Amino acid sequence: MGLGLISGYVSKFKRFKKNAEAIVAVMFVAFWFVLLFPLIQGQVGGIFRLRTVSVDYVNYKNFITQQPEFFRTLWIPQIQRFGYFSNYHPAIGRGEIFKDQTLKGMLRELSLPGAEQKLSDLSVKYVVVPSDSESELFVDDGKFDKKQYESAVSGLEKITYLTKERAFGSLVVFKTKTYNQHFKFTQELSSGRILILSSKPSSYKLSILPFKGEMLIFGDSYDRNWIMKTPTETVRSENYNGLNSFKMQNNNNQEVEISYAPQKVVNVLSVFSLILVTTTAGYLIVARKRK
Repeated sequence: MGLGLISGYVSKFKRFKKNAEAIVAVMFVAFWFVLLFPLIQGQVGGIFRLRTVSVDYVNYKNFITQQPEFFRTLWIPQIQRFGYFSNYHPAIGRGEIFKDQTLKGMLRELSLPGAEQKLSDLSVKYVVVPSDSESELFVDDGKFDKKQYESAVSGLEKITYLTKERAFGSLVVFKTKTYNQHFKFTQELSSGRILILSSKPSSYKLSILPFKGEMLIFGDSYDRNWIMKTPTETVRSENYNGLNSFKMQNNNNQEVEISYAPQKVVNVLSVFSLILVTTTAGYLIVARKRK
């Protein structure tokens, strides 16, 4: 509306009448370019400051991506903004599994009996202390606190089921002794087979050869909204020591899909919103042309 008023004013001048809208558009773009130029040049501080990814995080990403198998990483105290993660290598980076989310509380809980098994059930292969290149994680009075960082590293060094695997600068990686696969059968010596065909945050397709009565364990925190579709039935998740599980009804070689039911509602609403926006935009364009 404001641009329309300016365009109307400019059109009053005879020499600009034919190109009034184009002139106003160019002026508008030029105005915003001038305002954004300091940002483009990296001259603006704070949240708008251009940031360079530390070589520590580049090397860490290369280290993780060279390992094709599924596993999780646990970040202490939390994941840094440049910390790498993916569908095959998700990060537990916001203290999700801890009751006490302070650094001392996390280290204490990792030392408790049962903590090793908990990490194994969640498929945690590495525990990572981030390099605080942005002075955001180990902070005291608004400044980087080296003592907090050293406390995190030394605290993890004292945990017996962790061994220091690699260090990329000040980014330190510890490895757990064992970790479970993302999907497994309850029987440790099961000869059943599981092959992941596709993996997304809210759905997985598997090719499995189970034994009747076995439970298929899905290593994500239990949520009854996870469902498994087989060629013959739909099975809702059951709680198995805080994880999702599905009871196998036969021993047939089959493909199954495990998905998070609420996500389907989100997908439908997204499609509906896209159709609504497209229809509205089309209507406005046609209505304007008729005028």
